[in-house]
Amino acid sequence: MSSIRRPILWLIGPVVLWLLGPLAVAIAAKDGLYTAGFDQPQPSWKVRFDRGHVQLKAHVRQTDSVHSGLRSERLSLIGGTSQSQVAIEHDLPPARVISELSVSVWLKCNQPGATVWLRILFPGQRDPRTGDVLSTWLKGDVYKQTGQWQRLRCQTSDRRVREVIQLLRRRLDNPAIKASGLYVDQVMLTTHVDRSIRELFLDELEFGPIVSPSRTEDVARSVAESDTSPVSFELGRLMVGDQPIFMRLLPDHAENIRVLRDSGTNVVWVPDWTKERRLQALRDEQMWAIAVPPQAVESESRVLDPERASLVPFARNTRSILGWYVGTRIPAANQDNLVSWAKQIRSADRLFQRPLLGDVTSGERVYSRHISMLGVSRHMLHTSFSFRQLREWLTRKRQSALPGTYVWSWIQTEASSKNRRSRKQAQRTPIVVEPEQIRLQVYAALAAGCRGVGYWKTSPLDAAEPGARERMLMISQLNMELRLLEDWLSTGRLMGHVPFTAQNTPGRASPLTSQTVGRTGTARDAAGRRGADLREVGDGQPESQLEAAMIGSARGLLLLPIYYQDGAQFVPGTMVARDATIVVPGVAETATAYQVTTTGIHSLVSERTTGGMKVILRHLDQTAAIILTSDHRQKQALQRRAAEMAETSARVSIALARAKKQRVQEVIQRLNASTVAPTDTPRMMYQTGLLLDRAERAMNRGDYDAARQLSNTTMQLLRMQQRAHWERTVWRFESPVVSPHTVCFQTLPDHWELLREIGNSSQVHDGNLLPSGDFEDLNQMLAAGWQHSQQALPGTHAGVELHSNAKQGRYSLRLFAQPVSGTRLPKLISQPPVTVVSPPIEARAGQILHISGWVRVLAAGEGSLDGAMLYDSIAGPAGALRWRQRSGWKRFELIREVVQSGPVTLTFNLTGTGEIQLDDLQVIHHDGKPRTASSEPVKPAADSRRWPFIERFPGFGNALRRDSSQE
Repeated sequence: MSSIRRPILWLIGPVVLWLLGPLAVAIAAKDGLYTAGFDQPQPSWKVRFDRGHVQLKAHVRQTDSVHSGLRSERLSLIGGTSQSQVAIEHDLPPARVISELSVSVWLKCNQPGATVWLRILFPGQRDPRTGDVLSTWLKGDVYKQTGQWQRLRCQTSDRRVREVIQLLRRRLDNPAIKASGLYVDQVMLTTHVDRSIRELFLDELEFGPIVSPSRTEDVARSVAESDTSPVSFELGRLMVGDQPIFMRLLPDHAENIRVLRDSGTNVVWVPDWTKERRLQALRDEQMWAIAVPPQAVESESRVLDPERASLVPFARNTRSILGWYVGTRIPAANQDNLVSWAKQIRSADRLFQRPLLGDVTSGERVYSRHISMLGVSRHMLHTSFSFRQLREWLTRKRQSALPGTYVWSWIQTEASSKNRRSRKQAQRTPIVVEPEQIRLQVYAALAAGCRGVGYWKTSPLDAAEPGARERMLMISQLNMELRLLEDWLSTGRLMGHVPFTAQNTPGRASPLTSQTVGRTGTARDAAGRRGADLREVGDGQPESQLEAAMIGSARGLLLLPIYYQDGAQFVPGTMVARDATIVVPGVAETATAYQVTTTGIHSLVSERTTGGMKVILRHLDQTAAIILTSDHRQKQALQRRAAEMAETSARVSIALARAKKQRVQEVIQRLNASTVAPTDTPRMMYQTGLLLDRAERAMNRGDYDAARQLSNTTMQLLRMQQRAHWERTVWRFESPVVSPHTVCFQTLPDHWELLREIGNSSQVHDGNLLPSGDFEDLNQMLAAGWQHSQQALPGTHAGVELHSNAKQGRYSLRLFAQPVSGTRLPKLISQPPVTVVSPPIEARAGQILHISGWVRVLAAGEGSLDGAMLYDSIAGPAGALRWRQRSGWKRFELIREVVQSGPVTLTFNLTGTGEIQLDDLQVIHHDGKPRTASSEPVKPAADSRRWPFIERFPGFGNALRRDSSQE
């Protein structure tokens, strides 16, 4: 019977594969033959080469030149001054070495010399050179028919296998190498490339007859117990063992191991590499660890050259460490130190050769040669840098590294350290990162092509501080989503981004206002005012808020629609879009669209249209995940995974909504004591309670999908209330960073208290504290201590001058950086070309500074997403005003509380090319009292007109009148 079956399989294999895809492969392998026709869109061969000497110009599946079927796999490579070898590999199902076992592949190449090989493994035996499972390569045919299709074959005949074993024994000087239990698991093509382009086309891989290894558990054990690192990288993919993974990283702060496990983390950063018990406990819970390795340094902390000093080799008891973490926010200036340290680490880690991880601020191209897992990160919450810009910034950073680099990003889960310190010292309310802001950062990183994320924190995951429980629950929810999509995210490739539209366009009130709560004026009017008056910082035109990232893989296309709401980095709004219509290019006609959630997989309406496939998502809540695939088994696999996590996801969703509701209610109570609340607040908060009760009932009856959705609707209503309170506070501001307390919903009560403090005071000083802020006399400016610096940037002409076009008086201050004609600038300029710093102003703790002036943007250039910046030394760059669009003269203002006595400066810079003018810069102050833990409550104002500018603050008069009436 088997003699009849085999020829039939060889005949119909390609047809079955074309119709059934991977299922046909599984059936063929089970019956003794593995075939791959390469008819799916995504490449499957892995390419290894020296990046310093070879470039991979193309690696695609194409239809122009095939031996049979629909597609073949094409590779295009070019070398340098000397010949370099390239290895092209494909995994095979494990098969015992028998005399009939062979592999064949059809190859077409524009040059001769490519050779086919089979990898033979010796289970249970280690290679003394590497500590890995012992293996060798068996040589097969050599390609000779240039420009034509040729079948290359390699067979494990008894004679050839005996020859390679004898050669291996002589090479290792070990006659005791056993020849039992041998098996094959990989085919490889090798070729040399030089300065000319080498084109290869691969088609019709066949391998068999397959006899499974007699003891597959021993084979798996020999790899699992190996003393080598299980980590490898394939085309920027992280492989642990033979499984691609998406890194979900958390810093360790001595949490209970179960807390880390339940969060869905798969990698934990343990700073101390000698903590063996902690490292092993993590491994016992199926989590890997990364650690900071030691380094040999001189007294001035300069890393010693590895030729002069080395580290003690790492022992086998460190095998639970997956990789070495070499630093956070590493500047370009540290390159020499890091290169020396990397050499020390690799020398000491010869047994395992684990990868290096590090987070860098610039110099990505150089660092990507030495850091296997390159981190690029930015803390942008509570600043004038939007989520949409974060996605673009991460994309440019990733593109700055070498092609194929594994790139990941830290996600901000708490306020910046400077903000935390200053607010604690001033006895102000701590800033809270909203859980939705964590979500938007993660999806921005995915949309930028990152293959891993780390959740940056400086306190335990289960801390008791405000917002900490919401943070923990949101991280757990996000990690479930990442696990659900791991096969797509870990192996897919970013294909691009498409904007899309929705029925309720960005800037209009959410339909939730009328559908769920009923029509009320305050929230709706605030949203309208926001759209009309509150501009994204410095921008003349709003950015597109609806965009979908396309990630292609062998399984199909993963689509990630994201609502990049303007101002969400301060206070997220509802971010709900109805009937989102996305036109996706390049989708197979047989593909079906499914929305993927942690509680179920749902079919979506889709149809062919001009430009691709139109997919309609009825309800977009911040982010979504959609797969488009012709393989029905992908949906089934996702359904099984979702079913396993559905109950947990529903419970987490309810707990998250309850935790946020409690915190929002507490803040609203404080706000009610300070200002007039939106009239619909009580009704909306009552509605959230009803929704949570319904979610609990759905949970109890096992309807986990409904429980999750009802919890999400609760969160939408809470965000609507947060946004309404925030918008009525800042709608007339040029930017929410004007006040230190309007960058976050949690701190809004502090803003109203600050205004009362200003209104109460009779100690007002109208004189300008800033010398030569009118920019009328250059000599006076230099004498007063104004300073400017320039970064030498090839291809640009930059400078600072007094310009005759002024808003007040005769002159203004002009900063410019212009590209030289014909010069191509980098996508990201790492250092500002021009910076101006004001003279220091002596300020005392308790003072409140009012900073104002006029700005005119003449040209918005390239090389940076930050544009022109102005910031003070109290808030730092996080509190910067940013201008990115051309504009006429316009006024700007900042209010700053002095927490610690000392000098205060202002900094202006151009972060890329462009031209900006500044004029009539003033700093006046109000003498208040330093705040302490025992500070008396602020009494009502007697005269709110002592500082006229505060009358421009929305609701200020109402707040004062309320205080007066209460007195």
